[in-house]
Amino acid sequence: MTRARVLAGLLALLLALAGCAARGGEVPPADAGSAAPGPAEPAAPGSASEPELPAEPDYTDPAVCQEIFFAPYGNLIYAEGWERYEDLGPDSLFQFTVQKNYHIYMSKIDYAERYGPEWARVDPPVDGEGFAAYPAEEVEATALAYFGAPADYLRTAYSYDAQKNVYQMRGGGLGEEWWPRVLSAEREGDLLRISYEVWTEGYAVRDGEGNVSEASGQKVYSAVMTVELLDGGGFQYRSVQVLPEEAA
Repeated sequence: MTRARVLAGLLALLLALAGCAARGGEVPPADAGSAAPGPAEPAAPGSASEPELPAEPDYTDPAVCQEIFFAPYGNLIYAEGWERYEDLGPDSLFQFTVQKNYHIYMSKIDYAERYGPEWARVDPPVDGEGFAAYPAEEVEATALAYFGAPADYLRTAYSYDAQKNVYQMRGGGLGEEWWPRVLSAEREGDLLRISYEVWTEGYAVRDGEGNVSEASGQKVYSAVMTVELLDGGGFQYRSVQVLPEEAA
């Protein structure tokens, strides 16, 4: 009986040792108080994975200046020298808002084709007689944003109809159309000075035999425009100086 008990004890010990060896490669279970792995922490501000904000335009690049400050607003803001918006006059400021908001110009050029679909002409509101009638609030907000001209100044315009509270084109329309060509730009703090030339538009010439050739435009003068860059990405036109040696 004693020998049998000894053998049984040895067998139990061997089985226990075998079980421990078999479990040697297993990953031990987590402690009851430990937490399961959570999602990855978001990237800290300034890390490589953080989205970058759009870079400020290079305002010293002539192509950038051409696109932002000139094309294709016609000739009203740069066709002559001026130091204050009062020098342009309220009617010219109104005409600028028509070009800016509705892309309506004297030229027969397809602006959508030249500059992109976003420059397609927008049909303006009309009055009871079918004439274009531009809401005063819209006109005045645009003139204030781009020139700092207040509403009471705009309302001295010949184009303003106080009874309807609208602006309407009167007289000769938008005038002769010239085209700017930006040459260079210099920035001093919030002020940008843009050097450019003003040219007439080229045109087609047909001779007596029906042959068509292109005549290049003619340079009218050179000038410098001053623009103030505002916080938040906006800007206002401040002045245009026609170079004295080329002034008429």
